[in-house]
Amino acid sequence: MLNKYFEGGALVTIGYFLSPLSLWDDAFVNIPISYVGGLIVRLFSPAMFLPSMIIIYWLTNIIGFLCVRKRLAKIQSKHKDKNKRKMIIKDAIASAFYTIVLILLAKYGVINITV
Repeated sequence: MLNKYFEGGALVTIGYFLSPLSLWDDAFVNIPISYVGGLIVRLFSPAMFLPSMIIIYWLTNIIGFLCVRKRLAKIQSKHKDKNKRKMIIKDAIASAFYTIVLILLAKYGVINITV
């Protein structure tokens, strides 16, 4: 029984660090993960660096939201399908917003996307 609490806590913690819910997620977690992922993809296709970085960035945010949501869904007794769809839409909008910020940071040279 104690394992379930640790699993749930780990899931929420990982989700929190990956999702835009934390203040430092982009600077210290998501952008470095997406940058390293982009570098790996760049080894195979240099032109795919920025698109893969954006896709990986989106995935880290979505995975973070899903981890938090999954744990919260277990805590809540009932979860209506309509609320799930609404939450997924909100998550997608938040991820789109942060992706636009990432693109603007790259465009104006705040982060370097060339290696």
